Amino acid sequence: MTDTTDQLRDAFERTEYPVDSVGENRGLTQVHLRTDDPHGDELQAIAEDAIGDALLGVDVSVEEVGDEVGTVVSVRHR
Repeated sequence: MTDTTDQLRDAFERTEYPVDSVGENRGLTQVHLRTDDPHGDELQAIAEDAIGDALLGVDVSVEEVGDEVGTVVSVRHR
């Protein structure tokens, strides 16, 4: 794990979002949350607070795997 992945995981866990996994590839970190009711503005604010000026963009999407629904927060950063 990198500092960015650790910072994002900690930030989401502190706000009581259940984190399933965190992965990073080429400046894009994806945080998989076990919630089917995402609040995009709130999730973006959490990412901004976690990594500050390194943040380039945030995308929030809902994914369905089998019969489970989760949220993926994709964070583009420097």
